[in-house]
Amino acid sequence: MKKFVCYLLFSFFALNSLGQTIPEGVYIIRSAINTSHVLDLQNSNTQDGNNIHIWTNNNTNAQRWRVTHNNGAIVLHSVINGNFVIDLDHSVANDGNNIQIYTSNGSNAQRWFPKYDNGAYILHSAINQKYVIDLSDSNTNDGNNIHIWQANGTNAQRWIFERVDGASGSQGGREPQLNIIVCPSCGGGGTLPWRNFITCKTCGGTGQLTSYQ
Repeated sequence: MKKFVCYLLFSFFALNSLGQTIPEGVYIIRSAINTSHVLDLQNSNTQDGNNIHIWTNNNTNAQRWRVTHNNGAIVLHSVINGNFVIDLDHSVANDGNNIQIYTSNGSNAQRWFPKYDNGAYILHSAINQKYVIDLSDSNTNDGNNIHIWQANGTNAQRWIFERVDGASGSQGGREPQLNIIVCPSCGGGGTLPWRNFITCKTCGGTGQLTSYQ
């Protein structure tokens, strides 16, 4: 029992001492399909429900997003008005459901688990981590929509974070620190980016692994 308690305490401090996969700061979020196109707030409008789409990079604040941390996930705030964040419409994780801007409310519809993938990140919904932020039809024409879709490994679901606030430690899609993790279901594990959504290689279970060595 004493050993078990010590392990829990160790896991707690490990979770709270290691860095996130994407440091807090201001970023342009580029499409891996065409890096000249980025996540953009339509018409720079932060009214609830306004659309997020893809647009040619123009260095406006409509295309700048402040990353903050929230219990292992990230929240993406508009630089135009930090009270508004990237949100999953009606908290519904169905293929094609819209990604929008909405007043920050702390719900899982506004939390995203970043998974590092070969120079970019896949952003998994905290509502259902099988679903990720996706570029509709892999089309980077100005105004094409951003929505939610089941993870499929395509570049339509890979996003390159370029830090633009002048701080050191910019990610730019670089691989985060790796740590030894332990699957809470079967005890299997491996070396993976910290707090990433993963599939356990031992039992095939999916989810956020929260026990670390």
